[in-house]
Amino acid sequence: MLNAIKDTTKHVYWNSRDHCYVAVMSDVPTCRAEGANPAEAISNLERCYARGEYLEAEPRLQRAVRTPGYMPVLAR
Repeated sequence: MLNAIKDTTKHVYWNSRDHCYVAVMSDVPTCRAEGANPAEAISNLERCYARGEYLEAEPRLQRAVRTPGYMPVLAR
């Protein structure tokens, strides 16, 4: 399952209020993680997904847990 996350769309942004980077997966909105730099945020996101920590919030959203989708390969 960890291999699947490496091919998904992930977004990293700077949170100026908390002074950290935040990484999120567009396919699994409850899976997010913070880090001191973008690489650490992505690493923490992968760890969060592998452990299934995002599943705790999913029942509150009243929807099924989705398997992450894959990024399309762009023609060069």
